[in-house]
Amino acid sequence: MRWSITSKTNRANSFPLPRKPFPKRGYRRWAVPISPAAGTTASGRPVDHHAFDQPRTKTNGARPMQFITEILKDDHDRVLSALDDMLSTSQSQDDTRRQLLDKVRDELELHTSFEEEVFYPEAREATGLDAEINDDLKEHREADMLLDRLSAMSSIGERWMDVAKDLRDALEHHIRDEQNELFPAAEKAIPSDRLQAMSRAYLARKNGEGYRQAG
Repeated sequence: MRWSITSKTNRANSFPLPRKPFPKRGYRRWAVPISPAAGTTASGRPVDHHAFDQPRTKTNGARPMQFITEILKDDHDRVLSALDDMLSTSQSQDDTRRQLLDKVRDELELHTSFEEEVFYPEAREATGLDAEINDDLKEHREADMLLDRLSAMSSIGERWMDVAKDLRDALEHHIRDEQNELFPAAEKAIPSDRLQAMSRAYLARKNGEGYRQAG
């Protein structure tokens, strides 16, 4: 049997055609419910007509790239955590102390080299914090000297632990200054895309891809 909606006879002898429910008046499936009163939603709020004009972009749930300052803060946390672990060891844990010291040195070598070659020059130009950055560079040298002293000393003894505490105190002071003064100023003065470009360059270096100019 052929279905027909033009013949009364055929229509009477056929199954009724399914009908789609008509949307309730004043509603659209793709928009905010509109009340009969023009310019308001069903809840009585003013309609933002421009909201429907905004283009939709797909993010696929991807997290936006972090700023370089956020990644450097993560480094700070790892270094201080490793130093705390090192300070909690006993004299009989010579191998553990050496392993933790190597971890701190590796973290700081990559961290400080990127700051000095990429981040500090850009932050200096953008913020004008010359004195702050000069102090940070001096503190890098101080940390290097303390690391060299620890590497040259026997880790069995109180003297080694004293120098390790000096290193931890020096780095804590340095980190506090950076995170309270330089990083906030850099985040305000350097455009977001540049902060993210430096992040990509730093992560490439961390992943063993060699140095890549930010941007």
